[in-house]
Amino acid sequence: MNHQQLTAFLRGPSWLPAAAAVILFSGCANPGMRLLRMEVYQNERLMLRTMFDAPDREGPADFWRRAGAEPFASEDIGLRVKPDADDPLRANLTGSVQIKIVHVDKVMTSATLTNLVLQRTTPAGLQWYLPPEEVQRATQATGL
Repeated sequence: MNHQQLTAFLRGPSWLPAAAAVILFSGCANPGMRLLRMEVYQNERLMLRTMFDAPDREGPADFWRRAGAEPFASEDIGLRVKPDADDPLRANLTGSVQIKIVHVDKVMTSATLTNLVLQRTTPAGLQWYLPPEEVQRATQATGL
């Protein structure tokens, strides 16, 4: 193989970079999984948004169970969730609290509770999620 042939081979066809990108990035999403958001509103004000995934075959009861595990991404909107002074791993939201679990732009399930406790695994973490007793309350509030 001479220098010209080697250069042409290494450059490859013009469609090669696009094909490589499709192959590389098509594996980034988990097939058969939904990306879900849990949105927490206190007195109609968005306080927290977290993201987690669930298999397509799962339904609302499973979504609540998954909301009780540390999410892979979380957005504390303007640091609105304030940890308890006595326990920085917990936060208490008082008053009317609505929790929505959303897929794309469709609310898959929601619950309205009076007061809500959130927890996290590290004192400085933003990964707030529902403790087991709050998962149970939310599930019951939806009638599941």
